[in-house]
Amino acid sequence: MNGVGESMGAFTGKIQQVSASIQQLRDSQDILTSTIHQVSATAQESSAISEEVSATTEEQLKVSESLVTTSDELKQLSEELQDMMKKFQI
Repeated sequence: MNGVGESMGAFTGKIQQVSASIQQLRDSQDILTSTIHQVSATAQESSAISEEVSATTEEQLKVSESLVTTSDELKQLSEELQDMMKKFQI
């Protein structure tokens, strides 16, 4: 019967090894889940920053277009002023 006791001990040892392996897998899964959440949060932050940059770029484009329009209007007014001044020259 001593052989049966040894077999039970070996079996119990194997069960403990399997149990330890399962716990390691659970720990690894927790780490992986945490890492995935961190990557997701970083991706969301990056997306938000990209949206802000895009909005700022659009705003700068509008300001640039407004400056070009104002510059064109100023040029036209300057030309009109030069034409008017020619009328007063002797």
